Amino acid sequence: MRILQISNTDINGGAGRACYRLNCSLNKNGVVSEMLVLHKKSKDERVIKYQTKKNYISRSRILIKQLINRRKIKKYKINEKDYEMYSAGYSKYHVNPFDFKKYDMINLHWVSNFIDIYSFFPLMYKQKMPVIWTLHDMNAFTGGCHYTDSCNSYKSLCGNCPCLNSDDQNDLSHIIFKKKLNLFKNYDPRYLSFITPSKWLSKELSNSKIFRSFDSTVIPSGIDINMYKPVDKLEARSSLGLPRDKTIILFVADSPNIKRKGIKYFHELRHSLLSKNDIFFVSVGKHKGTIDKLLNYKHINHVKNDETLRRVYSASDFFIITSIQDNLPNTVLESLSCGTPVLGFKIGGIAEMVENNYNGFLVNLGDINSLKNIILEYTGNKEFTKKLSANSRNSVIEKFSSKLQAERYFMQYKEKLNKIN
Repeated sequence: MRILQISNTDINGGAGRACYRLNCSLNKNGVVSEMLVLHKKSKDERVIKYQTKKNYISRSRILIKQLINRRKIKKYKINEKDYEMYSAGYSKYHVNPFDFKKYDMINLHWVSNFIDIYSFFPLMYKQKMPVIWTLHDMNAFTGGCHYTDSCNSYKSLCGNCPCLNSDDQNDLSHIIFKKKLNLFKNYDPRYLSFITPSKWLSKELSNSKIFRSFDSTVIPSGIDINMYKPVDKLEARSSLGLPRDKTIILFVADSPNIKRKGIKYFHELRHSLLSKNDIFFVSVGKHKGTIDKLLNYKHINHVKNDETLRRVYSASDFFIITSIQDNLPNTVLESLSCGTPVLGFKIGGIAEMVENNYNGFLVNLGDINSLKNIILEYTGNKEFTKKLSANSRNSVIEKFSSKLQAERYFMQYKEKLNKIN
């Protein structure tokens, strides 16, 4: 069995890292798997960087296609603050020359702005190539947004798109939604199915008008439990220049300024505990932070190194995630695997990873006061937090190890191929 994973990136971003981890785990467990990516950052020989065609005709076609697509979107003012980004499924890249036939199956991941789905899927169908699409957000079944916030138009027919700041029922989201409907309405379900990392996303997929007739399976993301494992807390704190004698609350996000990440709740919680000198907050990410000992707060710039990230988690007593809509965040898996219990809101896939009083605590969306009271109640309770830490580690070993994920994916690949042959 030979599988090709297709992703926008390999080790950048949550979806790219999740795909890369899966690729590594599959190979470790006897499945030959390679990755095709637009942006390669690793030195892994099993990751193939997409090569742009250099001949004049292909380059001209790409430039014309790019211009047309930009004009379609340019007329709208994308609401990036609330909806992050808009992706219509088009791409300026042309993957048709790539030799897909040497693989038994294609596993798509997060491919926005890389794979042009309107040319890719007809090619796959023509070649009778089975495709499994692992969804990392909702973009595949919407008119272009990646997370819908409170909009439910994807369940019927998009239009009046809040992501596009549009009040036109026949706007671009409506056009793209209909285009996707037409693309897949006669697609044989034997050759296309879906994997979602969370039950929440699986439910959203089943509600979608585009793909509700296609099979889907829930396979949680996995993590290398030998890489992400606890480090001695005092040693970790010393190496990072963090206080040894305080309760440390950690917040991690690649792009926390996005509304969906809920960073305002993190800062609200932090400010509500300013008077507590025994509580210290740490944030990690690309956003600008401050180092102010008077405020018991330190910001660490974006960390790409797994070893350093492991120390950051291990140095902390709690990891807080304030997302208001999310799939199955890597950060939660990383934290739990390092033995750090999680605090957050009971939403999306997070509710499938964290169990109250076992490996963390979840409260209703926006209930900062309850999070504050939980922190105050258990600060200094070393016996209970030690139990939470052990449970956190065990919960990942039992449900979310990369080995377990690879085994589940292998069974899904095998089942898919058996249906076709």
